[in-house]
Amino acid sequence: MTLMECHDVAMDYAGEAVLRRASFAIAEGEKLGVVGPNGAGKSTLCRLLLGEEEPTGGRIVRARVLRTAYVAQERDRSGNHAESAHETGICTPDRQSDLSLDVADHDLRSYLMADVLALRSQLRGAEEALASVEPDELQAALASYQRIRDEYDAVNGDDAEISADRLLSTFGLTYAADTPLTRISGGERNILDLGRALMQRPDLLVLDEPGNHLDFAGLAWLEEFLRSFRGAVLIVSHNRYLLDRVVDGVIEIEHGQTTRYAGGYSEYQAEKLQKAVAAGARHQAAQKKLARLEALVERFAQIAKAHPDPSWGRRLRARRTQLEKAKASAEPAPALERKAPEISFNARAGRARIALDIREHTVRRGGVTLLRRASLFMEVGERVGLVGPNGSGKTSLLSDIVGDGCWDHPTL
Repeated sequence: MTLMECHDVAMDYAGEAVLRRASFAIAEGEKLGVVGPNGAGKSTLCRLLLGEEEPTGGRIVRARVLRTAYVAQERDRSGNHAESAHETGICTPDRQSDLSLDVADHDLRSYLMADVLALRSQLRGAEEALASVEPDELQAALASYQRIRDEYDAVNGDDAEISADRLLSTFGLTYAADTPLTRISGGERNILDLGRALMQRPDLLVLDEPGNHLDFAGLAWLEEFLRSFRGAVLIVSHNRYLLDRVVDGVIEIEHGQTTRYAGGYSEYQAEKLQKAVAAGARHQAAQKKLARLEALVERFAQIAKAHPDPSWGRRLRARRTQLEKAKASAEPAPALERKAPEISFNARAGRARIALDIREHTVRRGGVTLLRRASLFMEVGERVGLVGPNGSGKTSLLSDIVGDGCWDHPTL
């Protein structure tokens, strides 16, 4: 069963085209990766598929009843997703949920249930409306109640608490169920965002860079979960290893157009290279043909100049026309690899030997001690990796180093 189809979908902002001709389909239970350079339109495509924005060209056809859930890539500084109005959503024939929330008002359990609790509140409101509705408005009120009731039942709303506790246990966060959301790490928040999306029991799960902020254990869990998830998944990711282990196909966005490849990231790269090699061979053959035509035109021009016979002038014009058409239709040289960005740090070389000296530094956040008497010494030029499970204090330590680190600080 096909869940969604894109037919020549185009999108532009202020006259600048982001997508020109995006065409592909997503089938039930299929797992697809979306790749492309930064700015290619990957996140834009996600928003279009979810109905958050309308395309400026083409059309998107969805299954009559389709439940979608979305985990966005970015959050603002308060901890909310940058696109908080559609952080997760339900796409049904007549409603795309618009459930935003302030993370400061939630603990882990209530955050997982936020969308279900919003539906529960709407259901109670609809029930109260039925009790006091006028007779001539009864049918409309019944239809509204039934629509909300269907959505509530579809997400198994009566068992929301049980489902949330089960997810917290799966994530290893049962002990922190009542912890304010603002006190957890970025990796733990990423996992919770995914859990909140799963509470919607979606047919299609859309993930925009789901591996951000996850440690090694978190990434391993994410891979295993995605492989076992029965619904369809669309993953925007730069993590080639995640795509290799999870997806059935890859959709590449390049120059505003989409191309679909079978298999994981490695298969996509191999097939793209084969196509580039074949295109290179065609390009070389076309260049040889152009060279022969140019030589022939040059030869005819010399003959026409030396002989006043009008027939040579006609032949010369015909060959020039043939040459121009061949140039217009010639296949461009393929780009086998994207040019790597060039980054230059124009800082003067320092004369100091010590780059960082941490002595028995303690990191506390929200009354919780994350690191106790941590020490680290680095010399100029050293490269050190900072690892540890989600919530262990990696980001907090870096924040202390950048924000408070100075020679006058007692520990940094």
